[in-house]
Amino acid sequence: MRTTDATWATMAGYRVGKLYQQLHQDVMAMNGPARETTAEKRDLADAVIRVLYKVLLVKGLKMMTSTVGVVERTHENSVWAERALKAKSELEQA
Repeated sequence: MRTTDATWATMAGYRVGKLYQQLHQDVMAMNGPARETTAEKRDLADAVIRVLYKVLLVKGLKMMTSTVGVVERTHENSVWAERALKAKSELEQA
């Protein structure tokens, strides 16, 4: 995020990262392909979906990492900074 205000940059970075995280959660919550007949095929389809949509977590983590970098460089002390630190931790665990 390009801005001269650290608070706005932190808020925007947090929101974009959370959008990636939420989209990943929504995609993972969808039911898999109904046409798969065996449990093994369903498990394989689920694994493929997880691999395909891992990119959302990677992008979200990248955004949160850069946002936390802004927080550390500017010594930003706001609610958004706290949220970004917490969200980065959640994304790393996911």
